[in-house]
Amino acid sequence: MDDHTDSLAPAAASNWKAVQGATVPWSKQPTAEETMYRQRRFARTAGTRFALPPPKEALIEVFSELVPKSRLSVGAKALCKHHARAPNHSFWRQPLGPEAVKTAMALRHLHEMFEQATWHNVHQLSPSLLVYEMRNPEGYGMRWTLEPVLAFRGYLEPVGPHTGT
Repeated sequence: MDDHTDSLAPAAASNWKAVQGATVPWSKQPTAEETMYRQRRFARTAGTRFALPPPKEALIEVFSELVPKSRLSVGAKALCKHHARAPNHSFWRQPLGPEAVKTAMALRHLHEMFEQATWHNVHQLSPSLLVYEMRNPEGYGMRWTLEPVLAFRGYLEPVGPHTGT
């Protein structure tokens, strides 16, 4: 992947370098799967599985599923929980208002992440958990489980020290 740090603020550049530091070198004799993965400019980490993520529409669909007996989406519920753990967050906007407003805010975050993402990786978190994650140049991102079932998993903070500027 390219080094995008020239256009980033110092804290963001540090976070981006930490994310990039998780990568491992590409094979000298890559398989067809690795070549395809690399051509799509995905990242390779120790846990990478050379598989494509689901289509964008499928990711949006599971993100937008409503929590039972609620008008709050799965993505909005995760955003509320994320803010409950870190209320003075500098990146993810605080979800306020009725459930429908929180759901709309979460969906805006998702579309912004699709537009800004510079890091994509399908990797194994544990022997039974395959995930897809995307991150922006500052290191913030979103994650979905792919196996055993496609589901939105949550919001990601930058890897390494976070200054919270």
